[in-house]
Amino acid sequence: MLKKVLYILGFFLVLSYLVATVIHFSDYSDGVRCSGLEVRVAGKTKHAFMQQSDVERDLKRLGFTPNGKPLDSVNLHQMENKLRANTLFRGAELYVSPSGRLYLTVEQKDPLFMVIRSDTSFYVSSDRSVIIPNLQYAAPVLLASGQIPLSLATGSLFDLITLISDDPFWTNFFAQVYVPDNGQIILVPRVGKTEIIIGSTPNWEEKLSNLRLFMDKAIPKYGWDTFKTLNLEFKDQVIATPFTSSPLYPAAALVPMQ
Repeated sequence: MLKKVLYILGFFLVLSYLVATVIHFSDYSDGVRCSGLEVRVAGKTKHAFMQQSDVERDLKRLGFTPNGKPLDSVNLHQMENKLRANTLFRGAELYVSPSGRLYLTVEQKDPLFMVIRSDTSFYVSSDRSVIIPNLQYAAPVLLASGQIPLSLATGSLFDLITLISDDPFWTNFFAQVYVPDNGQIILVPRVGKTEIIIGSTPNWEEKLSNLRLFMDKAIPKYGWDTFKTLNLEFKDQVIATPFTSSPLYPAAALVPMQ
């Protein structure tokens, strides 16, 4: 019986506290004006799109200028929703301190690469989501062009580019990715004119390992200018096709990787 009485008493105490809190903040917001706004851009990103000043400028563009205005006239929920609709952000939180100061924290997405197609372009972030490009902001990421449907961009191509971006050697080596009509993914180095056909079967780690072995064995002997294409599509081998100007032409070299 005593336990039941204590339970009921505790319930009404909590209820009274919540009611008093609501009344307090209701009265509080009626008479208090916004004393300022602090913006914080959170999230660990390699390639940041926006700085604090960029977010503040976008808030003004959206018509959010709360300084000096009564807090009960500021629709925080509506502004949060507008910010969350921005594909640059993973989340947004806007709250007010007892002194009337507003605090905004936005978590920025991390762009991994940019897809350029004939009909559209977009970034793919490190969480496989799409970021709609903004002409005011650009990220120095790997470019992927050609016939790239969204399923490829957020699927096996994402996995390949993640491997490249996680390895400093490959990050510095490759400049671009190209996908022609046949769906065979082609990697373009920063130096030379050799096209590296990595194919469409997603055993990317094995293929990049074979490419590294080929570079260690053959490139010191022949040089990059010798080969027009390196085909990594076949298991445990690299098929190297020379340029017509090469002494090795027209024979293609099949180099085993074992």
